[in-house]
Amino acid sequence: MPRQIQTLAAEFRALLNRRASAAYLGVSVWTVDRLVRAGHLKPLQLTRGGKLMFRVRDLNAFVEKRAATRKPRQPLRGALRQRQEAANA
Repeated sequence: MPRQIQTLAAEFRALLNRRASAAYLGVSVWTVDRLVRAGHLKPLQLTRGGKLMFRVRDLNAFVEKRAATRKPRQPLRGALRQRQEAANA
């Protein structure tokens, strides 16, 4: 099989629908819809019924971009912080 066809076949196998994309990202399907409307995720519409499909590489790029621009989490406070410090000691 020519290399170009192998590449296309690999990309096709790396497509996820909305539900699988949501599970892959660890969010709800509604959050995926909001990310699409906001322009953060760009779906492909490959099915005849207009179902949204996403490339795994695009989802990975979104995760990396989001991690690079996201603010660090606030430090733990109170009892939760004390429990974590005790567990690390």
